[in-house]
Amino acid sequence: MITGILLRARDRVSSGKETIGGALKIFYIRRALRIFPIYYLVLAIAYAADTPPVRESILWHLAYATNFYTSIQNSWPGEIAAFWSLAVEEQFYLIWPCFILLCPQKWLKGGIISTIALGVISRYLMVKFNFNGIWIASSLVTQLDLLGVGALLAWVNYQNPSHNYRSYTLCKLGLWIGTPLYFILHPLNNNGHGDHLTLTIAQVGLAGCCAWFVQRAARGFTGVVGRFFESKPMVQMGKLSYGIYVYHMFAPVALYHFFHLPYIQDPVLRFPVSILITFTAAILSWKFIEQPILGFKKYFSYGEKGRI
Repeated sequence: MITGILLRARDRVSSGKETIGGALKIFYIRRALRIFPIYYLVLAIAYAADTPPVRESILWHLAYATNFYTSIQNSWPGEIAAFWSLAVEEQFYLIWPCFILLCPQKWLKGGIISTIALGVISRYLMVKFNFNGIWIASSLVTQLDLLGVGALLAWVNYQNPSHNYRSYTLCKLGLWIGTPLYFILHPLNNNGHGDHLTLTIAQVGLAGCCAWFVQRAARGFTGVVGRFFESKPMVQMGKLSYGIYVYHMFAPVALYHFFHLPYIQDPVLRFPVSILITFTAAILSWKFIEQPILGFKKYFSYGEKGRI
């Protein structure tokens, strides 16, 4: 978990092994090496190919503000729509390292819990006061509960790495309560029978499900499920996951834009073709772009005071 990385950096700062400025620089550089290259590559290609609506909205995407663009447009525009979630994540991790490294120890746990509460309250208020649905779905503030739950798990596990039974029990409770809440209330909201309260509770239920899954994955799945997730294809897919995310929305139009072939209208045929293009692009991207660039991380390691 990224918050776990930041908590370890915080301890090194406290012990004088690292400076706050050094820890922040290393964090941002390492994250940029992972996130920036293929994201900006895809934007450049989409801009050159005049993939709508990239040209007229390019500044939004360059600044990782796609979620603001979709909210203002009140629509999910074309192939770049999925980048709203990356924008939210980047906005969060622009601020979060400063909070983790600078917040006094006695306020840290409360600050993380307050972050979760802010996400829940903001979503409730935005629905209640009729903000547009895309703004509610894609703004940073309404995703703070999901992001904050992950941060809280990281904090609990870091405080008690060998005694996290309590956190696991709470996460299991979140699963058993959160799953029915989400799967009962979410369809009501989609069908127009819900309100601001049911939508908020459904999202809290989803946060509970996610908390269990993240905690269980951190502990390691066992049995058939564990063997499945630890299998070579799944481990490889984990390496390719970011590339799959970046390329998947562009796959359906790739043949049309770059090879001037007809756009595949039939969804039954379009789906496997899109899967093939996405995975091919992700594999090549990992081998020739991402993996070589990630090799530069060795020059930016945590724990070396004053290195940069």
